[in-house]
Amino acid sequence: REFEGLEGLIEELEEKKASLTEKINQGSTNYQELTEWTQELETVSQELDEKTDRYFELLEIVEG
Repeated sequence: REFEGLEGLIEELEEKKASLTEKINQGSTNYQELTEWTQELETVSQELDEKTDRYFELLEIVEG
């Protein structure tokens, strides 16, 4: 179950990361907004790395 749920979660996190990256690259005159996006991107990236690592751990177990 966890394995199946991770696939969808990873996809959502990848989309969120892409969206935040695009916002940051487009820029903003609002320093606070850029800071918030950057912090959120860091959080999303860390969570994505953790979920991806877990996904591959479970994949190894499933494929045994």
